Amino acid sequence: MAELAARLGVRRGKPRVAVTDEFLLPTHFPFFARFLHELGQDLIILRRADRAMLKRGIQLSNVPFCAPLQLFHGIAAALAATDAERVFIPRLRHLPTAREGLPAVNCPVAQAGADVVGWDLQSDLGGRLLSPPVDFGPDHLHGPALLEACRQIARGLGADEAACHRAHRQAVEEQRTFDDRVQAIGQRALAFARSHQIPAVVILGRPYTIHNPVLNSNVPVILREQGALALPGETFPCHRTPPSTPNSTGATAAASCAPPMPSAINPAPMPSSAAITPAARTACACPSAAT
Repeated sequence: MAELAARLGVRRGKPRVAVTDEFLLPTHFPFFARFLHELGQDLIILRRADRAMLKRGIQLSNVPFCAPLQLFHGIAAALAATDAERVFIPRLRHLPTAREGLPAVNCPVAQAGADVVGWDLQSDLGGRLLSPPVDFGPDHLHGPALLEACRQIARGLGADEAACHRAHRQAVEEQRTFDDRVQAIGQRALAFARSHQIPAVVILGRPYTIHNPVLNSNVPVILREQGALALPGETFPCHRTPPSTPNSTGATAAASCAPPMPSAINPAPMPSSAAITPAARTACACPSAAT
């Protein structure tokens, strides 16, 4: 993600849009960032939300929301403080379908996040908020609902239909490249774990929880200290239908876990941390393309 942010964050003297890869966009940030970039926008990208932003979000929240939304309050305040002409905070509702016939939707509180911060930060945003409803579904990046969301974004930025379709094609390719890299990272991590006899542990949970050091309860670090390799769920090659939980709001059963939930995939006994060489210990860091 760092490479993508550096590449798409280059200033070109174009109108500016402030955006973040935190909260609802850690898995689909490449698509939306490239889409906005191809529409002729310069991106002001906020990454790596920290405890100071969480504290600021708690201060700004009028009611005690969950920690992710409080952190997002702080992130939104930072986006609003930029000199960007627009602030992009989509209302991500329906997620890519986990399996045929099983609809997947985002957490209701997460869905309302853009509206909540839009009201709380109304004076700071000053009418700059660009917050289209976004739905995926069984057709994922090519679904009619997502295409309509792209049209709304394009219209909000003064772009025509032709520009919207060109930007959508480029955004799809960007997302596919990113997804392929994520899977390649998982394959390399598993190969490293096998060759060094290190237990690999898949961490399941909401992406905005797993990939933020303030929200993930230090699970990746704890696993590393115990001599295991932490593997984010999206990097694990899964060729079977993902599990589901009735009435859950996430794309898979993994998304129903509020804190990250480790799941061991290597039945070998856990070695002591002292048994891991310094080189192997370095490689045991959470190998996510989202970092």
